Amino acid sequence: IIFMTALTHLDDKVKGFKLGAADYITKPLQLEEVLARVNVHLSLRQLQQQLSVQNQLLQKEVAERQQSEQALKTAHERFITILEGLEAAVYVTDMQTYEILFVNKHIDQLVNNNELLGKVCWQVFHSTQTSPCTFCSPNQIMTGKGQPTSAYNWEYQNPDTQRWFYIQGRAIRWIDGRWVRLEVATDITERKQAEEALRANEERFQLAMRGANEGLWDWNMEKNEVYYSPRWKQILGYGEQELSSHPTEFFERLHPDDIPQSLEKVTAYFERKIPHYEITVRMQHKQGHYVWILSRGIAVWNPQGKALRMVGTHMDLTAQKQTEDALSQAKEAAEVANRAKTVFLANMSHELRTPLNAILGYAQLFKRDKTLNAKQQESIAVIQRSGEYLLTLISDVLDVSKIEANRMVLFPVEFDFKHFINEINELFLMRSKQKGIDFHYKFITQLPTVIQADETRLRQIIINLLSNAVKFTKQGEVIFKVGSTQASSSHFPNWKIRFQVEDTGIGIASEELSKIFKPFQQVGERNYQMQGTGLGLAISQKLVEMMGGQLHVESTLGEGSTFWMELDLREVSSKGQLESIDKPVMIGLSGPFPKILVVDDQWENRSILTHLLTPLGFEVFKACDGEEGVELATQIQPNAIFMDLVMPEMDGFEATRQIRKIPQLKDVVIIAISANVFELDQQDSIKAGCDDFIAKPFQIEILLEKLNQYLNLNTIYQRTAKKSDIQAQADVSISGPSPEQAAILFDLTLIGDIEGILDYLENIEKNKSELKQFVFKVKKLAENFQVHQIGDLIKPYLQKRPPLSKEVENGEFDN
Repeated sequence: IIFMTALTHLDDKVKGFKLGAADYITKPLQLEEVLARVNVHLSLRQLQQQLSVQNQLLQKEVAERQQSEQALKTAHERFITILEGLEAAVYVTDMQTYEILFVNKHIDQLVNNNELLGKVCWQVFHSTQTSPCTFCSPNQIMTGKGQPTSAYNWEYQNPDTQRWFYIQGRAIRWIDGRWVRLEVATDITERKQAEEALRANEERFQLAMRGANEGLWDWNMEKNEVYYSPRWKQILGYGEQELSSHPTEFFERLHPDDIPQSLEKVTAYFERKIPHYEITVRMQHKQGHYVWILSRGIAVWNPQGKALRMVGTHMDLTAQKQTEDALSQAKEAAEVANRAKTVFLANMSHELRTPLNAILGYAQLFKRDKTLNAKQQESIAVIQRSGEYLLTLISDVLDVSKIEANRMVLFPVEFDFKHFINEINELFLMRSKQKGIDFHYKFITQLPTVIQADETRLRQIIINLLSNAVKFTKQGEVIFKVGSTQASSSHFPNWKIRFQVEDTGIGIASEELSKIFKPFQQVGERNYQMQGTGLGLAISQKLVEMMGGQLHVESTLGEGSTFWMELDLREVSSKGQLESIDKPVMIGLSGPFPKILVVDDQWENRSILTHLLTPLGFEVFKACDGEEGVELATQIQPNAIFMDLVMPEMDGFEATRQIRKIPQLKDVVIIAISANVFELDQQDSIKAGCDDFIAKPFQIEILLEKLNQYLNLNTIYQRTAKKSDIQAQADVSISGPSPEQAAILFDLTLIGDIEGILDYLENIEKNKSELKQFVFKVKKLAENFQVHQIGDLIKPYLQKRPPLSKEVENGEFDN
């Protein structure tokens, strides 16, 4: 609006401008002035409009910039928050100067310094370095066009904490637009430790595999590939690059006979029918021969129970198999040798016992012959004792064989322990006196009356120890001590009884002590070694061990030896324990007269039994082999059969079996009588059908007792003098021996030495004619082998001996 007016007053102009006029022109108007003013106002108006538009644009731009700055600020804050929130240590360094621009709160995990801003990173991390790290230099992480390359990484260990970090870096734009390095450090100490443990385990595994000399295989079933370790290939003679990774490398080398069982084993394992896979197979070596392999493995299963992978080992068993084969062959050879030894011992025993049966059998028959004079009886006694000694040697050899084969068996019985000890004591009193040395018997403590043990074997042990002591003692003494070291508190307790034998003999050198319990080993002087077989102590040691004890020895060369053992022996009730009496001698039958069949291939054995049984009233029939024995048994139907076991053609076992099949003979008494004395032979004879077994050489009394046991015979016995009658004969009207003579005779009766008694009586008769009647009475008893009656007759002439218990009072075990 432009005012054009004639009013020229200032107030009018002010009023016009207040009303909104853009200009004020007074009249008279000048056209040029009006046009000029209009143009000016139009230009100004245009400029104002343009300015308004620009202002609006500027305001918009400012607003947008403010928004961008706010967004950038927000993003920066969020970025910083993220960096601060990371569990990893984060830091930012300048691209060119390596100056640290930023660190988060976890930087102290990486370096022990919180004041890092402004410091040079490589000097902080690597104090000994003199230049930046090459892997993060600008030309490594930026292209020539100024763009970042891929990320880089490195590992760093804090020298103070020894913790390991994995650092990843990348070039980024910083908030001010410059390029920087953003590096994030993650603590990998646990991973490093796990890796180290894994490495150690791997090393340990490899060492174990090398130590075990085993090959490794790893079967990936999804890929159908197998990893074969170098050792796996080496076992088969191949190099590392010679075999493929296909499973057929295994199966193609299996021995054809092992393929079925190998497939069966794998299938059974995959079907979970067996808990683990293990099989021994043969695999072909590169050179063509087969090696023995022990293959073992375990599978990795998926959730559905399908095997995904199987890992295992191969162990070369070839050397072991060869050793086993060698051992098997050696064992077989040893068994063959052992069988040969057993056969030899059986044959030796049989061959020796067979003639001994004749020798001892006839010796026993002659002893029953009342027509023989004393000298003849004495000679027969020598024959019998010599034969029995030979039989003892044979038994010792067989005992050693039983011990080696673990076939020795104990047979406990109840017996009078004090009487048992006294018998042994009296025996060695006499033996020691004959040799001119002293013998002392000492009870250390009270002993049980009746015990349960293998009486025969216990006597064998003690007699062996005492015999050795007497044999190896030239002068001085032998002491036999018996006592209890412990007893339980029950009514019939178990007693721990100690048996100890001491001597002042030649002694044993310390280096020889380990040999004395070995079979066939003898130590000491040559003249002593010539006595005996060297089996006694070996057998005794084993018997003591079987009884639950141990045989001990202490010895000093030239001074003597002490042997001792402790055994747990059970005391039993003495009720029913009878005083020893002489068994009556069968002299005939009052009828009926049984028929006895003797089946034996040896004429001598048939003859002995015939000469024994016929005078007693038995009707004896003889057969020389098993077949004839069966035929004769069928014909005569005997009451009892004595059956030899070892015969040509048909042996006694088969003959017995055939006889048992005959109805009328199924209950006949069959007693095996054989020189084969092994337990197996006895058991086999019973299995074949025999009722009993008697070993050759047999004792006549035992054989007759068996017949009486099974046939219930009506026997006639020779009357034996009663003890009271014999003592009554010791009348003052009969001159008797001196106490010394009586003592010698009594000692001889204790060991049953009939020969010695007769010799001594002959000596008395020559020098003491007044004792002729006494000698006659004793000779008559001796000729009838009535040893106990002789002892009863002599006792009244003995001086009162000091009781053995007097030596007990101060007796004690020395060790």
